[in-house]
Amino acid sequence: MFLTFPNFNIYSTPLLVLVSQGIIFGFLLLIRYRHKKIPSDIFLAFLVLITCYHRTTYTIGFMDWYDTFRNTKINYWLINLGFAIAPLIYFYVKSVTTSDFKFRKRISNIFFLHFYL
Repeated sequence: MFLTFPNFNIYSTPLLVLVSQGIIFGFLLLIRYRHKKIPSDIFLAFLVLITCYHRTTYTIGFMDWYDTFRNTKINYWLINLGFAIAPLIYFYVKSVTTSDFKFRKRISNIFFLHFYL
């Protein structure tokens, strides 16, 4: 039996390129946050990485992963992280527009309520 996976075609190749660039950009933002401690970097990094995570499902689908390997763990491990996008956008805009934005212990519980509500 000859497997032709991965099957790069006109649909999966642009998605693969864009997802790869997004993952690299997200990790570069995390490295920049580690060195400079700018809060907007971490929020933007998580936004980009979550978006790339969601696009990998389409990329893998167009590469015929789901047709070739029907019983793999990736079919069951796809977690929906879309609920975190709106609070991350809020925190990113707040960290960019507020010059002294930092998480404080007293206020951090109020900030994390955005993820629960």
